[in-house]
Amino acid sequence: MYGQPPSEPESVVVELVEEGPTLAGLAIRRQYRMWFLPDKTGHHIDWLLVLPNRVHGTAPKIESGCVTSENSTKVPVVLLLNYRGNHA
Repeated sequence: MYGQPPSEPESVVVELVEEGPTLAGLAIRRQYRMWFLPDKTGHHIDWLLVLPNRVHGTAPKIESGCVTSENSTKVPVVLLLNYRGNHA
């Protein structure tokens, strides 16, 4: 990159937008939106996380409105940039 780095944000606000099982129950899909102002205005970044599931255990469960994994061990998460939107 060239030029000056951006200044530090006022704050970072993250909100879970959508979640559910995906890849035939082999993973949990979570979409987050991140803002850099406390009032959730201005620029934002959308994140798509695909969390492996059933490494050890059964299909994901929904408890208290949240999808929970059955993994009994930690699993890696990979974040990728997607300039076309998470729907692509």
